[in-house]
Amino acid sequence: MRQPCIACTTLLLLNVLSSRVSAQMPEPKSGGVSTFVPLNEPSYHFVERSSIQSCGDSLSGAIFTGIKPYMRSALGFSAADSDYVKNESSFTPVRKPILKHFYRTPAHLYHVDVPDFQLAVDPVIHFQVGSEQGTDEFKYINTRGVEVEGIVAKRVGFHSYIGENQGNFIEYVHERIAENYSVMPGEGRVKVFKDNPNVVDFLAARGCITLRPIRQIHVQFGQDKNFIGNGHRSLLLSDYAKDYLFLKLNTRVWKLNYQNLFTELMDYRAINDMRDGYVPRKYAAFHTLSVNITPAFNVALFEGVVFAGRDSSNRHFELQYLNPLILYRTIEYHSGSSGNVILGLDAHWNFLHRFQLYGQVMLDDIIYREFLKGSGWWGNKYGFQLGVKYINVLGVSNLDLQLETSMARPYSYSHNDLAINHTHFHQPLAHPLGANFTEGIVIVRYHPHPKLFLKGTLISANLGADNDTTNFGQNMFLPNTTRQWDYGIVTGQGFSTHLLYIDFLASWMQFHNVFLDLQLTLRQVNTAMESRKDFYAGIGIRMNIPERRFEF
Repeated sequence: MRQPCIACTTLLLLNVLSSRVSAQMPEPKSGGVSTFVPLNEPSYHFVERSSIQSCGDSLSGAIFTGIKPYMRSALGFSAADSDYVKNESSFTPVRKPILKHFYRTPAHLYHVDVPDFQLAVDPVIHFQVGSEQGTDEFKYINTRGVEVEGIVAKRVGFHSYIGENQGNFIEYVHERIAENYSVMPGEGRVKVFKDNPNVVDFLAARGCITLRPIRQIHVQFGQDKNFIGNGHRSLLLSDYAKDYLFLKLNTRVWKLNYQNLFTELMDYRAINDMRDGYVPRKYAAFHTLSVNITPAFNVALFEGVVFAGRDSSNRHFELQYLNPLILYRTIEYHSGSSGNVILGLDAHWNFLHRFQLYGQVMLDDIIYREFLKGSGWWGNKYGFQLGVKYINVLGVSNLDLQLETSMARPYSYSHNDLAINHTHFHQPLAHPLGANFTEGIVIVRYHPHPKLFLKGTLISANLGADNDTTNFGQNMFLPNTTRQWDYGIVTGQGFSTHLLYIDFLASWMQFHNVFLDLQLTLRQVNTAMESRKDFYAGIGIRMNIPERRFEF
């Protein structure tokens, strides 16, 4: 008998929770439900700086910075001297609104604030034009959209974004699109724009509703991305892949934050694998238990499983994975489920009001006797991350440094069943380089003036690449049954590849969330066969949208 799909189950749960919302409840201390801040906005960095600066007091423990996106109420914990965050979270009327109705507050084109209802409507624009060395054709991105968010009766929040995009990107991005069967990195399927094979067209749409049945619990349902960790990258769950449908329960009590995330993913491979254009579904469930051991020291335990059904329509949801507390390994053992489970540890420590030490451990599979023997057994699949953040470097205000290193063993995240590798829409759910790599990252941020944002990023990575006939463990879209050998597996095996990525972004914020950008990007890839260099320079304007990152 066919089991209920995730959407049906989700709607049933939301109906039950909504009935509780309508009952009489004590007013939450925070004033009610909070919407979520879209990932990668500048406010994230200010919130994290404040958490580091306040180490050792109650403010540091008020935010669980390793679970993203943040609730908008978290902006209230950010540094009081940040003009950006003041404007982002302020509803104080400005002196001279435009035509009496527009920009009556610093951050929103149109804003309504009446009893039991708040609404903010903002345009989204991103236009950037540039030149790539070695090509005569201009590169550009053209995004137009709208963002709407609001709160009803302090109990129901909503957020929606839709944007239409066309772009002629740097050549290596187009190559990744072709490798991904016409999938835009971080987005979905693309099509050729006006018969120009170098220009792609794609639609982006995200939206969520948020409920708060009791003060300690937020419930969110919608289509968006999530991120686990304090680093620039995540080995557990990142925002690299396309957005996906999810139901999230976030429970905050005492020193604990427990997040349950139930998702519907797309098993997108070659077009020929789809039946009548239908992209097969697969599912994932993630648990993250975050504990503030002290106000400055946090440890989080992570568990995730990707699984798929096998009925005639390939639509199936393993209802046992909806249990918010049980360990997924026990479900596998007793039910015979073939889910692909990874475990993880995420931790960070803020100290001296200047530093944060953070890291992750990812365990896909490990046999301890093989690990202790040092045999290099292929099934020992794991990864590590270690990083440090240093704010106000050498006493220079708003000069921040971040150093990070990560590695993932060959064949991590993969499976003998291609339907349940840790991917979504033919993109990794964790690190964009997949597996079989080591990586180092240096990020320098400088905010010398309220309107000027400077950011430099350097990424150096070594990976062992695969090709069409060999599987050395980097490409998680290859079944691990095609591995080259069982023992002697080392990170970086295969076709040795070195990636160097350098990016500089200078942004002048003329008005709130309206940025004038200057961007310079150098990407160089060296292999035993060739050396390739891509250089891009561009200028642009952004309004209510983060910069696009192609750091792979």
